[in-house]
Amino acid sequence: MKPQDLSLDEICQRMSNFDLCNEISRVVEERYGYDLLITWPESVPLSHRLVDFVWNTTGYLENEGFARFFNLVCNHSAYPECFDIIGLSSLAADVRKSLKLFPKGDLGNTDALISHFGSWEQIEKLADATESELYSKSDDIEAALANYIRNHKHEFESFVPEIRKQRAYIKLIGGKTD
Repeated sequence: MKPQDLSLDEICQRMSNFDLCNEISRVVEERYGYDLLITWPESVPLSHRLVDFVWNTTGYLENEGFARFFNLVCNHSAYPECFDIIGLSSLAADVRKSLKLFPKGDLGNTDALISHFGSWEQIEKLADATESELYSKSDDIEAALANYIRNHKHEFESFVPEIRKQRAYIKLIGGKTD
């Protein structure tokens, strides 16, 4: 280890919650690929799937709106499961409640959803309550996910070389980034 190379313990201690979640998620996705991770494959360790699914799905929904969750082609039940695991059971319950409003066979199929509900606007109305809850819990999600990473850091040890190439790490050790 070079003098400027931080251990995973040091990285977890010194990085902000946001940077830790962002960089771990980024290297997990680089290793496995988004298309595989979104399907929630058992071949990928739970900790890796969880970090990527929570961070990327939440970020996507914060930008696109919670209604978009229902037309994602993914394992929809994994999202609330992740919230339970990281200690956000009330948010998990809200997501499960909204999932129950949609025919399971229609999830991930925009045309089927619109056909069932009559319009995309109707789907957005159904998603509004959970969307408000999700947005209000953004900081809690970030903190809970960072805490999960810190408590399970040994499961991310193999990612250290990739983490050391990330912008947040380079800035953390005082290096210059473009």
